[in-house]
This record gives sequence, C-alpha cells and structure tokens, in this order.
Amino acid sequence: MNPLHDSTEHFCIAIPVADNRIYRWQNDNYILVPKAFDGSVPPGYKALEIDSFSLSVEDLLHLTQRIKTYNLNESGTDNYPISGFSCRLGIKDYTNENGEQEPLPCLLLEPLIGFERNDDPNDPIATNSGELLDRIPDDIDGNQVDYSAIYDFSYPCPPTCPKR
Repeated sequence: MNPLHDSTEHFCIAIPVADNRIYRWQNDNYILVPKAFDGSVPPGYKALEIDSFSLSVEDLLHLTQRIKTYNLNESGTDNYPISGFSCRLGIKDYTNENGEQEPLPCLLLEPLIGFERNDDPNDPIATNSGELLDRIPDDIDGNQVDYSAIYDFSYPCPPTCPKR
C-alpha cells in the first residue's frame, strides 16, 4: 500500500478522506504555482509547487478493471454505466525527508454515471455532466463489497516529477 493514499482498498480512498482533501483545497488558501514561479503570493495564501500529476499504469489498470466489472454487472447495466470522471484537486499531507508533515496537492478522480461528452470541438461543455458515483459495490473479483469509488492515485510533480 502506498503511504500517500490512505487506501481503503487498492487505490480508492474513503469518501470522508476525499471530502476533507477537497475541502482543504477549496478553503485553506492554497495557490498552485509552477516550479519556476518567482512571483509573489497574495497575503494569507500558501504557495504549493506543482507542474503536473503522474499516474501509474498499475493504478489505471486497476481502475479500468473495476469500471468494466461495474458496467457489466446489474448496477451498471440496469442503471447508468460509468462513462466519465470528475477530476478534483485536493490537499493531503505527506511526511518529508525531515519527518515533517507538508501539504501536497493531489488529483482525485470521481466516477460519473450518465456523463455524455460533446464531440463539437468548438463547444467543450459536456452534453450531460452526469452524476457522481460515490461507491462501486463490487470489487474487481466480483465480491460484494462497498468501497469508495473515489481514487487518489496521483503523484504530483514536483516533488516527484522525473528529472529532465
């Protein structure tokens, strides 16, 4: 288990954990800046460096398998299948090399049911924005469980981006 995840099952996180991370991003006066940022930050705000997010293939494969399983079972076929994601920013803590807790930006993916993309290149707004799916009731082996469907499997860049 990756210590940055607070996982309840593989790469998904508990809904209260996700809600807390989203709340911190929206309410704790953080500003995301690129690593090369040399400007000033408004008073009362905290700058966090980030250039991108990285996702592991293992995380993506696990998520893809869960989506396939959900969409093929009764929940996905009788109701709405997972057809998109809401990507939300959050703030979580991690322990740095000095043993201190630091805020770290994270990217949370929340599955959407009923999402319909708009294929018009001049109109980026979805035809139907869908509804959030908080939980996926089956695990990848088809066992009946009730895990969160919210994923935090991002590795922010920096501090984890590859060196160029």
